[in-house]
Amino acid sequence: MGLNLADCMIMKKSDSDLIEFSEFREAVYLTLQFEELFAATEWLFKGCDPDSSGTISKEKLNTIMAIMQSDPTTSNLLDPGKTSMQKDRLSYNDFLLHMLRICSLPGTSNDSDSNF
Repeated sequence: MGLNLADCMIMKKSDSDLIEFSEFREAVYLTLQFEELFAATEWLFKGCDPDSSGTISKEKLNTIMAIMQSDPTTSNLLDPGKTSMQKDRLSYNDFLLHMLRICSLPGTSNDSDSNF
């Protein structure tokens, strides 16, 4: 990731603005959470792509989505009408976007315990 979450959080600040420790701490925490999510998502994607083709079938994504849909906390976040769902094969980026839509992360609207 060229631009990390900490950079995104402090971009609105000018060079002369001070960053409070709580902002710094939250930026570091969010960066670590995203790194964890990306590692887990990559592991899941590689498990669905045993030939290392760099793509997975829509059927495999549908299976993953069906499993997640059985969880009431994620079922309302799934939207099969998204553009990437119209492809026969999905790249890791398409897969990652689907996972980001349904995962709760600190500091996002999906997280009820957000400190932001």
